[in-house]
Formats: sequence, C-alpha cells, structure tokens
Amino acid sequence: MENKKGFTPENGNQGSPMNENPGSKRRFIIYIVILIALIVVSFIDFGGGANEINWNKFENEMLLTNDVEKVVVVNRERADVYLKPESLDKFSGAARGSGIFSGAAPAFYFTIGDVESFEAKLAEAQKDMPKEQRVVVEYKTEHDYLGSIISWIFPIILILVLWWFVFNRMSGGSGGGQIFSIGKSRAQVFDK
Repeated sequence: MENKKGFTPENGNQGSPMNENPGSKRRFIIYIVILIALIVVSFIDFGGGANEINWNKFENEMLLTNDVEKVVVVNRERADVYLKPESLDKFSGAARGSGIFSGAAPAFYFTIGDVESFEAKLAEAQKDMPKEQRVVVEYKTEHDYLGSIISWIFPIILILVLWWFVFNRMSGGSGGGQIFSIGKSRAQVFDK
C-alpha cells in the first residue's frame, strides 16, 4: 500500500517535506553551529594579555621604584606598561612572553583620560628622577581590521542566511510554498 508521497507502513513517512533533502538541513545546522562558535570564541578572553591597573599603582609601585622600561600610548586612550625583565618577578599578574607580531608584550595597561593630562601627570611624577631613569613614552595607533570586517560582513551574512532559509521553506512541499500553507490540512485519503 503506497501513495504518491511514498508512505508505506514499513518505511514510515519517507516522502514528507521534512525528509526531502536531509543533507541540506544538516549543512544548514552545521553552518549555524560554526557561526555560533565563531561568535562565542570572539568574546572569550583567553587570559593571554596584559592585566589592567590604575594610575596610582603604576606611579607608586612601578614608576617610582624604577621598574618601568617604557610606556606605549595606544590610540590616545590606553597606556601599555612594559616592565624591565628583572622586574617581572616582583609583580603578580604581570603578563609574560611576547606578542604575536610585535615582539615583547606589555605587562600591564591602564586607561588614560587624554594624552595631555597623562603627560602632565607623568612629568610631575618623574620630576625628581635623573634624566637617564625617566620612562620613555611612545605613541602608536592600532587598527582592528578584523573587527571592522566582521562588523560589515556579519549583518550581510545574517540577512543572506535568513533569505535563504525563507526561500528554502517557500520552495519545499507540493503545490506551492510551505510558508503559504499555514492552516491547510495535510490529510490524505488512503484506500483499503
């Protein structure tokens, strides 16, 4: 006993629209899982970077004890603190190792309000130090190209996936799209 859709008591409902293309569904689910995994990984902090400190800790515990090798101001908003190699063991939580592309990595960082006030505070803190012990300040601009690309591409990909999903649902089924068959009965007559 078999109907147009391929129903037999032995093989179940093989011809249902849900089972017409199981490979397509699996592929779609895999893409969604990969997308979710990429989003989750982008928000996870793996603890490999520098730890945040405040100005008081920088000045009192590092700068005045002559443990700082240099300070790099990044994008006019963050100061990366590089400690002298012999001073790394004095501070718990100091990042060790090197950066992927830049050589040595900063041990700590802190946020600065603006560059002028940071320079004034640093000059005031170092006014009694000999010139050869004063900290070198460098300025650097970093660009987040990956973040910029993702912020433009992610919404486009999301729209395309939703568009594909809607049109895939509309094209499946018999006699038109499934999206327009809301409330219609799928009852079939079986002859005995």
